[in-house]
Amino acid sequence: EAVFGATTDRDEIAFLAIGHLRRRFDRAIFFQLGRDQISGWHGAGVGVDEGEVGEYRASFEQPSIFLNLRQGNSLYLGPLPPMPIHREMAALWGGNLPDRTAMVPVALKGRPVAVIYVDGTDAAWSGFELESLRRLGRLVADAFERCIREKKRSVSAH
Repeated sequence: EAVFGATTDRDEIAFLAIGHLRRRFDRAIFFQLGRDQISGWHGAGVGVDEGEVGEYRASFEQPSIFLNLRQGNSLYLGPLPPMPIHREMAALWGGNLPDRTAMVPVALKGRPVAVIYVDGTDAAWSGFELESLRRLGRLVADAFERCIREKKRSVSAH
């Protein structure tokens, strides 16, 4: 919590969260949710190419877990379903569709603006409490809100 509170840079917040998640999981990726599309933001892990993550784009017109999270689901836990949008996403790390994944939205004022994705082996999930992933999503949201407030303050000061 202290680490997130010490920065007002949203990229740094994403990197800190990914670093934290990578201690346990094979992959951790942040996606941004826009009005019409999902875009890759930052990611790390087994087979993940950060440059390709930044190039990833998908439409909300396609069925996906992203769409469910955007419409109000608070968490997804399970296999990555074999839908076209998920296959394109899995290409970011070599194409396999993991059986053990979680996706949690990061919401600002009730509106999901990002999704945190993780996957890992059975060992990674052993003893893991999903509430800690939800809590991380809330910490990231709080940090993003602080970034926005700080940016508004600096703009109004000029």
